[in-house]
Amino acid sequence: MLFGQKPTPPALIATDTIVPFHFKDDTLMKNVIMDFYQLFDDVLDPERIHSAIEQLITQNGQWRKCGARIRTNSAGKTDFHIPAHFDRNTRPAVDFHHYDHPMPLEDHPIYPLIPRASGVPQTFKCPTELEQLVAPHGIPSGVDHWVNSDCPLIIFTVVTFSNASFISIKWSHATMDGVTIQAFWQGITAVLANKPEKIPTFAGFDEDPLLPLTTMTAGEEYALHDKCSSGWVFAKFAVNFITEMALHKAEQRYICVPGAYFEEMKRMALAEAKAKATDPNAKIWLSENDVVLSWWSKTVVAALEIPDDVPIAISNTMDIRDFTYGKIPRNSMYMGNALDTAVTFISAKELLEQPLTDISLRTRNDMVRLRSQKQIEAKMALDKAAGGTQFLGPANQVQLLLTNWRKFDFYGFDFSGAIKPGSDSRKGRTTRPGQPATCFFNTFSKMNLRNVGPVIGKDSAGNWWLQWRLRTSAWPKVEKRLMEMTQFGWQQPQIASKL
Repeated sequence: MLFGQKPTPPALIATDTIVPFHFKDDTLMKNVIMDFYQLFDDVLDPERIHSAIEQLITQNGQWRKCGARIRTNSAGKTDFHIPAHFDRNTRPAVDFHHYDHPMPLEDHPIYPLIPRASGVPQTFKCPTELEQLVAPHGIPSGVDHWVNSDCPLIIFTVVTFSNASFISIKWSHATMDGVTIQAFWQGITAVLANKPEKIPTFAGFDEDPLLPLTTMTAGEEYALHDKCSSGWVFAKFAVNFITEMALHKAEQRYICVPGAYFEEMKRMALAEAKAKATDPNAKIWLSENDVVLSWWSKTVVAALEIPDDVPIAISNTMDIRDFTYGKIPRNSMYMGNALDTAVTFISAKELLEQPLTDISLRTRNDMVRLRSQKQIEAKMALDKAAGGTQFLGPANQVQLLLTNWRKFDFYGFDFSGAIKPGSDSRKGRTTRPGQPATCFFNTFSKMNLRNVGPVIGKDSAGNWWLQWRLRTSAWPKVEKRLMEMTQFGWQQPQIASKL
């Protein structure tokens, strides 16, 4: 290829069904590549998994959209091109890979690098060796990987050892969110278990179920309308973000916190909230996620040493499928992102000085306030007018975006239908057959995102796992803060409430 010459996309196939990307998906986020992978204490049969995915996509009607290709049309917009027929050798439904290592996992050089709980809060680097293990064929750098090839949407890899397995799924953020992956996992495991009735129904095949929300008459103003900013403010924010990327390296890490810590945080936060309540009969409720979000926001801002007067935007991801008037039924499969965020604006000084209880209640109340039918419709109208997402807040804000994947229960899925008959399993396991032992998550983007990541979930031993991208220089301060949790214990509530 000549220098500067763009790759030539494959020729269009006349029999493909063309479906436009939905308005919330045809954005810069399509260049963010997501990677989710799990470790099993069992040897999984790659052919069973491959066949299950093919059956799911090719024999369940509108599920065939999962095997689509991505193309850019003459107007510069992005479309799905869905094959009329799939063939494993010519136009496969899934980009499937299998790599076998004929040895126990413990004998492979990767084993010492795998993050594992130790009973205390700690961080782990995301080892490049682990990514190379589950993707020796390479990782897409953006949506162009799909646009300039005939690659299906989903890249699925199985890596087997003589006593364990990894499975990995990679995709463009524009095509699936966490709820979509949950539905995809439900579909695969239903096929493996020969329970077709458990396969989720497919929604939003050729229509955008969020688009009608943009034209509804909400009947009330968006609660954060005073935070809506102009394109000029966003441009200044973008300059600040680019400067941050240029001056400070970022690093992804996993964070593991034993469940007892968050259980005690939640217990103390609820007790303190009830003690402060003016109405003794008031119903006060906080979720574990409220506590995790607030604690982690405090931890990150303290580690970054952000000046007191800088505004912090804590974004709490929320699923809006229930607000589409039945167009995305609950527990259905929807290809795309049906998410919004409940944003809490607070100064760095307030965030660090106020107790965990107050921050948890504040983020919970903002979530309740913004997650209503009228508020969702008002926000969708603003997003559509802005061409994707309405920018909120001042240009000098620091954004924190934590997504709660805990509710998807990825640690609870049953892949026992894929276990290879007569194979060995790892000794000393704490999981049931076919249950994931560990879940990992990674993102890849030319945008070098930071201050973003998911609560991956809670493992079988009750440990919480998070993944986060942060300034490299800030991670030692995070580790120090985690060490303080173990040093103080929970005998000093005033200390714990400040963490």
